[in-house]
Amino acid sequence: MKQRWLISLTTSCAAAALLFAAGGAGAADEFEYLLGVSGSTTTTTLLGAGCGLAPLPEGSCIAAQAGQGRVKLANKADPRKDKIIFRFKSATSLTDGAHFGDPVGGSTLSTLCMYDDSAAAQPILSADTLPGGDCQGKPCWRQTASAGFKFKDRDSNADGVATIQLKSGPPGENNIKIKGQKENLNPPNLPLTLPVTMQLLVDTGSDTVCFQVNYDQVNRNDGKQFKARAP
Repeated sequence: MKQRWLISLTTSCAAAALLFAAGGAGAADEFEYLLGVSGSTTTTTLLGAGCGLAPLPEGSCIAAQAGQGRVKLANKADPRKDKIIFRFKSATSLTDGAHFGDPVGGSTLSTLCMYDDSAAAQPILSADTLPGGDCQGKPCWRQTASAGFKFKDRDSNADGVATIQLKSGPPGENNIKIKGQKENLNPPNLPLTLPVTMQLLVDTGSDTVCFQVNYDQVNRNDGKQFKARAP
């Protein structure tokens, strides 16, 4: 579905975001905005707006290899001990690195999204990691020999992401691992309502690649921890 908004120069970004959310458009939508400048009109198509109000359709995402999509979430009384770890190995080949864009010198945005079937506002967790940046005096992102990338921020970024590993390779050898922690993570209240969906959205600027795992069975789901593994 394509949403079209007319946004004037006096419209704030926050107001535009509210209009977009009120329209019920999710990350899977394409939408255009018309910006009038000195009597002219510019039309721009925006892709990959981070987590949508619902998960992207399963068929549009890359699925995990059997048993190779894991998530562990902890919501502690002390927010400094909050944590999420998401591990993913693709059932298809990720050999050319194009699936990961270029977060080192490009404009690739990586967003971790978590949804459940409760009445809570969705997504129940959203964590962006911007490209580039400086972390403790070093580049936050670096390219690896495996046609992949690594991100590290010992202080955790604005959404609580501390480390990301993106490794290319054939099925079973490629690897995605994301760790978020501490006060900025803002994890959902536990327990969660099944089914639960995890998605990593990699927005390269021209396309959005989705990696997805659906969980309808869990290893643990109580007031302290959620732990599940892909079937």
